[in-house]
Amino acid sequence: MARTKGTYGLSANIEPNASAPLDAREKVALLSDLTAANTFPYPYEGMEVYVVENKKRYTLIGADPTVSANWQENGGGGGGSVDWDDIQNKPESFPPSVHDQAASTITAGTLAGKVQANATSQATLSDAQVRDIIISPTDLNPGSSTLPAGTLYFVYNI
Repeated sequence: MARTKGTYGLSANIEPNASAPLDAREKVALLSDLTAANTFPYPYEGMEVYVVENKKRYTLIGADPTVSANWQENGGGGGGSVDWDDIQNKPESFPPSVHDQAASTITAGTLAGKVQANATSQATLSDAQVRDIIISPTDLNPGSSTLPAGTLYFVYNI
């Protein structure tokens, strides 16, 4: 069977029968291009698109590419380099500078070591207030162990 030189039965972007491209890589300049009408002449579920503006990849998970909910951002996890500007919540300098932080701003987490009120605060605490918390595998000796007023002592088994 002869063919005419220079012609093939494929569309210009190599989409056989317009169902999926042979080379599935697509690229757009702006995030808004993902949902713009006529950006993709033959969209299909599963197509992947790289967005230059934010340097992220997206997968079409629904039939209509003009609906933003049909685009799923592809997460990282593949290793490789990360641009410094893409790292969120990083300290201004490394190592982070020494600083004090009010205890009232700490809402969760684990505190290492002994938790105790500072000297100024201890002077204003009444005996009914907790001044110190001790957690230890060592049991207290009834009648001979003494704790300062306001101390909580927890014993755990190893």
